[in-house]
Amino acid sequence: MDGFLDDYFSQLLRLQNDGSPGFVIEVFTLFFDRAQNLICEINRAMEQPTVDLKRVDYFLHELKGSSSSVGAHRVTEICIAFIDLCKEQNLEECFRSMQKLTEEYSLLQHKLKVLFNWEKQILEAGGSIP
Repeated sequence: MDGFLDDYFSQLLRLQNDGSPGFVIEVFTLFFDRAQNLICEINRAMEQPTVDLKRVDYFLHELKGSSSSVGAHRVTEICIAFIDLCKEQNLEECFRSMQKLTEEYSLLQHKLKVLFNWEKQILEAGGSIP
């Protein structure tokens, strides 16, 4: 999926089997819930009159770990760059990174929802997913 996902996603797919056909969807549902909360926390921290970059950094580390564990490669990469900007205290670039992170996360969420919907339709029609 154009660099959106990496080998960790492939490993998750291999863990899914007939006994747990919805495993990957369940993992991503949990990821999306947690990631959305973290992004809201980062946004909240960035909107304060005095931005606490240590707080932003804390939430970014958590989001980086979560996105990395599911193979959300591009979200992970943005988190890494954003963390570096927090350490440099480059507030202007932090705001740009926040926008990139929000856009990339939304794009990932949309693409995966489409993919999971296609898989569901294939399975409901009696097909199988390799």
